[in-house]
Amino acid sequence: MSDTPTGPDTPPISPGLILNLPFEVVDALEWAAIGAYPEECCGLLLGHVPAHSGANSHAVSVVKAQPVANSAAPDERRYRYTMHPRQWLAAEREGQVTGLDIVGVFHSHPDGAAAPSGTDLELALPSLAYLIMATDGKCLTGLCGWYLATAGRRFLKARVTT
Repeated sequence: MSDTPTGPDTPPISPGLILNLPFEVVDALEWAAIGAYPEECCGLLLGHVPAHSGANSHAVSVVKAQPVANSAAPDERRYRYTMHPRQWLAAEREGQVTGLDIVGVFHSHPDGAAAPSGTDLELALPSLAYLIMATDGKCLTGLCGWYLATAGRRFLKARVTT
């Protein structure tokens, strides 16, 4: 699996933006992406944000990937995902019980790149990590973390660690 996208137009990894994923979370994400193919999978990342995260640094430790049903219209699921608010609320309630916070959102781009689309940018919420996976239906072909910039409406690439 490559850390796509790459090339001259690829933004560099932003110092201080870190998304820590244990191997078992990466495995769960891969199964979700492959299982949903050729449609986009989606879900929430549950974990912790260290107290020292701030404006110029943001580190997230993911403990669990919580897949949710893609509730986009059936003819749009190949290139769009939507999460029902009840699914978000259920994850928040689980977090209250387990001590985990919703720290991010994940979704896949079937036969695409692990880079945010215009729709991803349009719908992004501040302070959450965004994990985008590229898949060919057999395996992950890319996995990138992103954060919404505090100034300007654009994504900053995060370092993904395992």
